[in-house]
Amino acid sequence: MSTEKTCPDCNAAMGEIMIIDRSRMNELVSADGSLSYALPDEKKGFLGAIPARGTIKSLACTKCGRIVLYAVHSKKE
Repeated sequence: MSTEKTCPDCNAAMGEIMIIDRSRMNELVSADGSLSYALPDEKKGFLGAIPARGTIKSLACTKCGRIVLYAVHSKKE
């Protein structure tokens, strides 16, 4: 993923960040530190898990601190 994005508020550089889920005893959400997303109408699978459609990447502005999240669709689709 390119980090050459600029902040929509102040036009400073944006850098990659990891989101840490504190509700799980400081474990990263996944092995690579990314969140997953599903569509609202997804049904639970056989083991009760909701299948992910892709991941959520996160960037933070190096100047003003704005955090931007965006979806990265799974290549399976």
